[in-house]
Amino acid sequence: PYGRAFPFDEVKGKNVLAIAGGIGLAPLRSVVNRLLHHKNEFGEIYVLYGDRNPSLLLFKEDREIWARELNLRVICEAADETWKGPIGVVTKLLEDPDIPVENTVAMVCGPPIMYKFVCRKLLELGFKEEDIYLSFERRMKCGVGKCRHCNIGSKFVCLHGPVFTLKEARELHESGVF
Repeated sequence: PYGRAFPFDEVKGKNVLAIAGGIGLAPLRSVVNRLLHHKNEFGEIYVLYGDRNPSLLLFKEDREIWARELNLRVICEAADETWKGPIGVVTKLLEDPDIPVENTVAMVCGPPIMYKFVCRKLLELGFKEEDIYLSFERRMKCGVGKCRHCNIGSKFVCLHGPVFTLKEARELHESGVF
């Protein structure tokens, strides 16, 4: 309830790249739906989502809408007979030359190990650290600054986050991102 969310007002007019891994799509779902409902306020909107296998993919009905209305790309690390999409990790989707870098911000939510590789790839593509937003929501418990579970260095995720730029995350040496 406290803290800072993804910066919608600050990124109006820009392209948005929402990147989710696994259950990281759950917190990003409301972000993507807000972008969808206000898509005239933003440039191109891309949603990249990866999971371990097709049976774990979340929000099928939402993804069908996003596929029609936005630029949705989905990938699975392992396929079964039902999967017709690409196989690999979510960073593979960042190799798509249609995804713009200029005037684009990335909003990322997923497992900690994913952050390391997604951020590395985004930086290689030319994204600036201050244009990459990471959610540390997974560290929160009480959400009101009382339990201290979300403490990282001098910050509390529930009070100062849960969203931090990559630049800020790097300053939180205990963040586990780098």
